[in-house]
Amino acid sequence: MRDVRRAVSNIAEYVLSCCLSYDSSFRPEIVLHGILADTDEEESALRARVREAAEALTVAVVEVVPAGDVGGDGGHGDESDGNGGDGGGGADGGGGAQG
Repeated sequence: MRDVRRAVSNIAEYVLSCCLSYDSSFRPEIVLHGILADTDEEESALRARVREAAEALTVAVVEVVPAGDVGGDGGHGDESDGNGGDGGGGADGGGGAQG
């Protein structure tokens, strides 16, 4: 269970860092409040808007982490390099946005 939690944490950190890198006023803690929608239909519409990007990120993460290598460092190398353990590359291997 700890390995799964670690993998989810790494992905969440990456996604939230992306948001923050494009909008310095983005407040990561808002995700703890959930999706802001008045109806289930509105929530479904919001999820549909991000689904393609979510699926692309899933493919990228699955390609980065070899099958059966979810333990330990999550397949992301040494975290002491200052790059959050992903070796400097984002999920797409391109290094992500620089601020």
